[in-house]
Amino acid sequence: MTVAVKQSTALTPRRLVSGTIPGTLSIWVECPDARIAAEMLTTWAGLRRLAPDDPLPCEDALEVVIRTQTERLLRTINRSPFDLNRWEARLSDIAEAQAEGDNDFALSLADDRFAELDNAGLLAWAISSLSKEPMTDRDILRQAHAIFGKRIDLFLGLAEEAAEVLSASRVALDQTDADLADTLLPHGRLVAAVETLTQSANPLALVRVIEASRPLILKPKSRIWQRIFESQPVMAADTANPRGVVTLRFREPTGKYHATLVIDLAAKQKCWTLTFHLGREPAKILTGEPIEFAGVPTAINAEGIAKLPRDQFHFDLDPVLMVGTAKEIWPLTT
Repeated sequence: MTVAVKQSTALTPRRLVSGTIPGTLSIWVECPDARIAAEMLTTWAGLRRLAPDDPLPCEDALEVVIRTQTERLLRTINRSPFDLNRWEARLSDIAEAQAEGDNDFALSLADDRFAELDNAGLLAWAISSLSKEPMTDRDILRQAHAIFGKRIDLFLGLAEEAAEVLSASRVALDQTDADLADTLLPHGRLVAAVETLTQSANPLALVRVIEASRPLILKPKSRIWQRIFESQPVMAADTANPRGVVTLRFREPTGKYHATLVIDLAAKQKCWTLTFHLGREPAKILTGEPIEFAGVPTAINAEGIAKLPRDQFHFDLDPVLMVGTAKEIWPLTT
């Protein structure tokens, strides 16, 4: 049996969680519906179970909204219980994809089902924590964890990512907040299962089928990227063969500098380039300045260009451009 393994990223679990905060907060201001409220609460809960390592300024902004708009969030949120039957029924799709040898698709489905279970636990904890009421979904989540344990063979490709989350979690979380620690039970069970398999006399081979030259699959969790793909001429954005060119423009807060990123989705170049300008000229004065865009750290070269390695790009993170050691955010203008 061959299992696709989700590729590890250079980002810490904390940066992966916080990467969508700017877009979520922006949409909450424009359209404060139940779905966005749930995303805000699960993100907040996800950060609370991690060690406070290298937080971004946007995390403080999220904390302020959570604390100052608690009643509004709790009124807006949909408190329907986790749909256990629907979640369990959809596990068969993973098994079917594995049986057909479509390991990448099976991995994608497993990732979605694992995220649903994880988010359900985080959301239940957040609602309980903010409302000061007992967790109403505790029994349902325990049943879901039991089902997960019985079908853990469907999720083995996610073990590496689960291990990273466990390593990044708060020390002694089970002693300080048992309910929040319980959200990590599937992670621990998954890691333990893989360790048992690899130590057995007849270990299951976990084969990496995601190579450096893997096709770019665009199914972004970031709502800002979703809007960009909807507004720009991107074809087949949800397939393994996207086509089209995405152009993003940024401006330094004072308006002195601006930057342009052109992403050719069909091209096979190793890097995309982010060009910085002072007026119409290359902003060579910014040479050596560190930047970070969508989770990719790099620096501006002597030509006023920052190269973003394609294989490190994260469409799940909001397209936030941070420049300089102070990580000043340059707003996206288009």
